[in-house]
Order: sequence, then C-alpha cells, then structure tokens
Amino acid sequence: MNLYQKVISVVGMLRNSISERAAKTDLAPLFVSNGSYYNGDLVIYNNVLYRCTVDHNGAWDPSHFTPTTIAYMLSNFTPGGGSSSGSYSGSSSGSSSDSSSGSGSDIGQPSIDTVVTVNQYGTPSSANVIYIFPASGDGQTERLVIYGTNLETATVASVSIDGYSFDFAVAFVDDGTEPGHLQSDDNFIIGMPIKDGTTGFVSVTTEGGTATKEVVCYPSRQG
Repeated sequence: MNLYQKVISVVGMLRNSISERAAKTDLAPLFVSNGSYYNGDLVIYNNVLYRCTVDHNGAWDPSHFTPTTIAYMLSNFTPGGGSSSGSYSGSSSGSSSDSSSGSGSDIGQPSIDTVVTVNQYGTPSSANVIYIFPASGDGQTERLVIYGTNLETATVASVSIDGYSFDFAVAFVDDGTEPGHLQSDDNFIIGMPIKDGTTGFVSVTTEGGTATKEVVCYPSRQG
C-alpha cells in the first residue's frame, strides 16, 4: 500500500468513527450533571449507551443507570397496541452476545422489597435501615441481606452513599426456612465516615435488569 492509499484508508476510518459517534449522539443525549433523567431515558456517558433505571438528578451515579444496546432494546420491544409507541423491558450488560442469545427474556426484572443488616448475634435491623461496620472496628460485624424477587443471578450488591459507590459480593440463599435472599459476607465495611440517618441506595444487577432500594444508613449499631 502506497502513501496515498494509506492516507485514503485513514480518512475512511476517521469518517466511520465520526459517523458512529454522531449516530450515538443522535440516538441519545450526552449525560450532563445538571440534567434531569427519568426511568427509561437513554443517555451517552463515556461513549457508552445507558438506560436510566431510577429517576436521577446531579452527578453520574452508576447505580441509577445500566448499559444497554440497540439490539437488546429491539429484542425486548413490545409494540404499543397499534400506536406508534411501544415499550421495552430489562437491561443489557452491553454485550452483543447476551442480547442475541435471548436468555434475558426468560429472567424477570429484579425488584428489592427490603434491605437489612444482621449483626453477629443474628439480630436484623429495621426494614431498609443498614448499619455500617466502621473500618476502624468496634467489635461488631454486620451482614448485608437483601429480600426481593428474581435476585438469583446477582453476584454483587452496590451501596451508594454521598456520591460514592461500594461493591460487595453477595450470594443467593434459599434454604427453605425463609424467603430466598441475597446475603453478603460478614464485615460489611465502608471506609468512610457517615452521619446518623444518611440516605443511601442499595442496588443489584442480574441477568434480567437492575433494581435499586433507598435505605437509611447509620455508622454503627448502638448497644
């Protein structure tokens, strides 16, 4: 390939790249921190297409958005009964292999009913109240427990507080003695100071989508 052919090839690649970026921004607006987004809205963030799963204002919060693809949205599109509108369900991991397999349609959208923490004595907190084991240690441990539906495929729970997000490994437990639930390891630790009554969010992502629950956070259990 001579120099002229190389130049033509590079120009062609640049045009394709520009066209792809333009197509994305035509599809959805770029995310801005002073914007308002609602469940189902599409945005572009770091050149990735996302769908909003929780009404959102302010700085980027990954627990409020899930990556998606055009192929996935089309595969989950439900016509609007003769009208020009329609709806789609679920979310995408951003992988084309996931969207083409069709397996996501067999897994229901997850939901979170209740989030608690359970201390080393087996005592649960009040519903949607979590106690956070301080990094310095105070002789207590807390386990994060999440009750809901369609949570079986979740492996990570994210906890967002004051704009910071922390991920914790979770496993689905269904031993027949109580409703199936997600459970973290002991020592539910977030290495940051918080005030009593701080609002936070717990979210999980499964093969069927993302679910988020608002919780009230306390730095440690009293007594």
